[in-house]
Amino acid sequence: MAISLTGFRNKLDVKLWGANSPIARDVTIYNIASSTTDAYGEQYNVFDSGTVVKSIPYNKFTYQQDFLQWGELQDGQTEMVFKHDTTLKNNSMVVDTNGTTTSYQVEDIELFPYGAGSVAQVARLREKL
Repeated sequence: MAISLTGFRNKLDVKLWGANSPIARDVTIYNIASSTTDAYGEQYNVFDSGTVVKSIPYNKFTYQQDFLQWGELQDGQTEMVFKHDTTLKNNSMVVDTNGTTTSYQVEDIELFPYGAGSVAQVARLREKL
């Protein structure tokens, strides 16, 4: 018997995104609030105040990552899995403060479909230098 979308999400909430998850960690997502252009035509993004959410490095989410990469990652790229209802957009900034502070820009987002919805989303990120 198949589990419902809501039931599956609830199981993931406990196992993956819960406070006792051994693999999830806190990151801060800054979505673009507005963009401005200076007198020279350079565009600058203004970010919101940020939201702390749980994420999982993609290579911890699936054992196959150790043997077969999902897509071809270029230097400076990584992938993180986020909860299905996380507000995440292309060009958002993700800041990982676990260990050293590293900032990433969201380049692509792909949903993990299940039934009529999704159970998670994986974001391809590029490290900001």
